[in-house]
Amino acid sequence: MDLTCRQVHRTAETDALPVVFLHGFGGLSSQWEPLQLALSHLTSSLAYDLPGHGGALNYPGFGPPKVAARAVIADLSARCLDRVHLVGHSMGGAISSLVALFDPQRVASLTLLAPGGFGPEIDQKMLEQWAGAQTHEEFAQLLPHFFAPGFHVSEEMITPHVKARSQPGAGEALQKIAREVFVNGKQGMLPLDALLALDVPLSLIWGTLDSIIPVSHALPLEGRVDLHIVEDMGHMPVEEQPELVKKVILQHLRADL
Repeated sequence: MDLTCRQVHRTAETDALPVVFLHGFGGLSSQWEPLQLALSHLTSSLAYDLPGHGGALNYPGFGPPKVAARAVIADLSARCLDRVHLVGHSMGGAISSLVALFDPQRVASLTLLAPGGFGPEIDQKMLEQWAGAQTHEEFAQLLPHFFAPGFHVSEEMITPHVKARSQPGAGEALQKIAREVFVNGKQGMLPLDALLALDVPLSLIWGTLDSIIPVSHALPLEGRVDLHIVEDMGHMPVEEQPELVKKVILQHLRADL
């Protein structure tokens, strides 16, 4: 089974490598659309529906991040994309890291936004509630917890999640992933020493008010990676600090030209 993705083509001829976007747990490939369009003057991009989500809801064996990483590698290979820049949010950040570990020659850079796997702590209770949400009211209540206090969660942010979760089996798929990935308030750890040893430029963006995955996971990496700790930001850098995310990705794109 192939993965589905939203593809945006570049609007001018350049030598920039494509950018691949991987969403987080219960996320949407469509969340990357504004960023994809903002980068389209320089490069093409793909935003995948990860296994157990959206168009890949029934991907065989979905659940473990390793399955998702190998699915992304297989799809990139099928598209003859031998080298790409990877951008991953939350669980998608962990999956992006695994892609780099499994196939480092394919990865030109990593831009990780509050990624999973950099420390054990995670708000399992909130993510389990998120997996079980179905109604507009439930999403309106839960979604603000992913942002810094006071951030305005608009109707345009809520509606796509309601629509995605109405797909038969969508909630059950997320609950299956949650059971496999989160145990006793902990998450699986990446082999960080191996990741940092790769010849792959790595940028981390993390908010000080992230209540889902704590910013403390990033602090030991200061001086070892391109680290951006953002005051008064929650777990959603793409929505809360889009210009910073774009800037970091552009730095990787231009460094590789």
